[in-house]
Amino acid sequence: AQHDSWSLLDVSLQEYMEATRQKIVIAEVIHVGRRNADLRKQGRFQGLQDSEIPLVPDKWEPYQRKNICTHGWKKRERSTGKRTSHKLRRTECPFQMLAQVVMRRCGTWGIVMKREVYSHNHPVSDGIYRYYPDIRQVPVGSALMPGIELLVDADAGTSSIYNYIRENSNHRV
Repeated sequence: AQHDSWSLLDVSLQEYMEATRQKIVIAEVIHVGRRNADLRKQGRFQGLQDSEIPLVPDKWEPYQRKNICTHGWKKRERSTGKRTSHKLRRTECPFQMLAQVVMRRCGTWGIVMKREVYSHNHPVSDGIYRYYPDIRQVPVGSALMPGIELLVDADAGTSSIYNYIRENSNHRV
């Protein structure tokens, strides 16, 4: 898949998460400055002017993003202590999408997906997807927000706010 901007990729990822009932997060980012510095250090570009090197324009920040499943975090070594109270989803799930800025054949810059792995080592379901708190949030631009803000200003209880949301939309909270 190719995208013309990071914001369009974000829209596509949001649609993908909704359609497949998966929560995807950004695990790693490589910035344009780092990528350009690495290009300048390569032997084939030594002694060349910046105009002769295929540097990524700053407006494409970041250069690369690695998206993973929320279960895809690697185990981290800790020096002391244990976190027994934290419920971790870490299963080192192989799912990943690497989005990278590239110069297209037509000469324009764009974002392409590379190193895509769409398999999981854990169950994926609507129930699990709905468990994530940020999935259940009402979007800031929602038509419900003025009513919710009015209820909050009036010190309405959480159950009243939840009822308002349920009665005026199909949004789950």
